[in-house]
Amino acid sequence: MKKILVADDELLILYALSKALRCAQADVKTVRTGKDALREIKDHCFDLCFLDIYLPDMSGLDIANIVKKTAPETNIIVMTASEIDTDRGGVSVILTQRGTAFGRMRTASCRNPLTCFR
Repeated sequence: MKKILVADDELLILYALSKALRCAQADVKTVRTGKDALREIKDHCFDLCFLDIYLPDMSGLDIANIVKKTAPETNIIVMTASEIDTDRGGVSVILTQRGTAFGRMRTASCRNPLTCFR
């Protein structure tokens, strides 16, 4: 079973993503702050992290940089409602509110989010 962390301050995003991922048979942990995300990352190994770029206490990109140093095998998806530069660093995918995805996600048949990465 894949372990996934979802960090977002919007309750609706946490609910929707966790429900969809649990339906895909994933073990999902949700948090609302960067501090809580870092604590979970320190205490557990995750296969995939969804990180909001603008958490109340820190940037999802800062968290992504820490994850890539401590757990380089973890895939990272950064989410934002804003326009951003496509310089991703160690981030696997950046999802924007307009639905633009930059990264190495397979686009052919990606119905299950747990199988979308190479």
